[in-house]
Amino acid sequence: MKKIIIILLIATSACDLLDTREPETPNVGGNTFVTPTTPDILFHNLTEAFRDKILENYMACFVDAAITEKQFKFVPSAGSISQFEDWNLESERSYFNNLRTVPGDGIPITLTLTNEISNTSSDSAVYQFDYSLIVPIAGQQENNTYRGKALFRIYQNSNQWAIGEWEDIKIDDFPSWSELKGRYY
Repeated sequence: MKKIIIILLIATSACDLLDTREPETPNVGGNTFVTPTTPDILFHNLTEAFRDKILENYMACFVDAAITEKQFKFVPSAGSISQFEDWNLESERSYFNNLRTVPGDGIPITLTLTNEISNTSSDSAVYQFDYSLIVPIAGQQENNTYRGKALFRIYQNSNQWAIGEWEDIKIDDFPSWSELKGRYY
């Protein structure tokens, strides 16, 4: 018995089982999502979801039927309507999931929302933006640039804002966001 205790003491003193180690650096994973308690935060989250290409952050920008009675609705730009007849949140998920692989790792997709026009009430709001969406394509010199106007109807539920309806409006000769969605769906 005495030999076993001596062997255990030697074994535990010879290795670092009881020593503390250096703490590991936390893995933040580039997640920039902030609880959307204001419309500004909601649209910031949307642009960051594109930049970081994080599917969960993108989907968190939309109404959740489990939390609210609102259903998501997308109204495409003129000329694109037929391919969007049954568009829903799963369609959004599929499109964004496919889109985020296009630029390649470490290359952001750039969404810019400008010329904000808004009309806000206590639990809903309508926001209109001019948008520019730049999608770099891996291995190509030219980027795909999509431009137009986006009209968002957003709703507040449990102190969080979310997109319930989204209308895309084509301008000039630029490809629209609807064309981008149709391409990567």
